[in-house]
Amino acid sequence: MKTGNAIGDIIEIAARMKQEAASAGERVEVEELDVPRDKGYIFDEFDGDQPNYAVKGTITTTYDANGKRLERFVGTFQGMTDEAYRQLMIDGLKHDQSTPRNRAALAAFKNGTMREVDLADLGVKSGVVRTKDFFEDGSARSCRTEFEVSGMLQFREQHTELRDGVLYEKETGKFAAIGQNGSKFIY
Repeated sequence: MKTGNAIGDIIEIAARMKQEAASAGERVEVEELDVPRDKGYIFDEFDGDQPNYAVKGTITTTYDANGKRLERFVGTFQGMTDEAYRQLMIDGLKHDQSTPRNRAALAAFKNGTMREVDLADLGVKSGVVRTKDFFEDGSARSCRTEFEVSGMLQFREQHTELRDGVLYEKETGKFAAIGQNGSKFIY
């Protein structure tokens, strides 16, 4: 997944947060992550035992003077490997062959003509911010996940059209679909 200067910006923000926290009597721990696409990483506090793949970003843990903890991950990740996500799509298509679109998509996967593109390569920027707040006793108080996506509307307007409720590629007239695997979008 291409992130451009995003990781540099994240490091700068984390450093600034650390300085601000120190001046407020808080303690901050920062962990930088850059996990390969095929290796899992478990966000223990966010997902329990669920591994995430292609993790790139920063986990910042802030402790206030009372020991209360706030954890925040800023970056990108996939919920499964590219191969597992592809197989999930194929399995779903096998179970529902009721539409011409699904039959065409399954045939394209089988004969190798399915074209898959990471939307980051076409100008869509995506990332995620996950924040978990804890009580002083260490139990979880709240957890929020916010996806930050830009350029999707422009991409869809430029490259796709909706006809009779079905998405098509403007250039070729072929069926199209947009999928999401964690913070990664696939076209």
